[in-house]
Amino acid sequence: MFGPFDPILGSHIQSITDALDIPHLESRLDLEPQEKEFSINLFPSHLYLNQAYKDMIKFLKWTKVAIVYEEDIGLMKLQDIIRSPPSKNVEIYIRQGTPDTYRDILKEVKHKQIYSIIVDTVPEHMHLFLRCVHVVFLLHSIFFSVTVAATADE
Repeated sequence: MFGPFDPILGSHIQSITDALDIPHLESRLDLEPQEKEFSINLFPSHLYLNQAYKDMIKFLKWTKVAIVYEEDIGLMKLQDIIRSPPSKNVEIYIRQGTPDTYRDILKEVKHKQIYSIIVDTVPEHMHLFLRCVHVVFLLHSIFFSVTVAATADE
């Protein structure tokens, strides 16, 4: 069995394939990174992704970081960075946004003199976010945390 990409449907399918001992290959965010007997998830664990983000923040010597997320799951994916930043001198500014509020959020970020942003948004809205970035200002560093698997079936 292959897929699906949807997190809710994916866990349901995974449960069925486990019960029937059917091999299951998927690529989706799984916030419960426990090993499953007949399932292989190709999507990186959020624990490893958070560690990579922390390493990036530390390596690039970011002292102020804005995290802009669209859906609640985006905040859950990045919670480890928020709970334990890579160093004590990193200031993290967190905002939930929608296409209607991107411009206002970016104005706030600019006013706070934050030039590094981690963005977790719906892939279909990324062009709207980038348009707002272009209108408000050009940032020094933007890291996009979007689910590539969500666009794989397009």
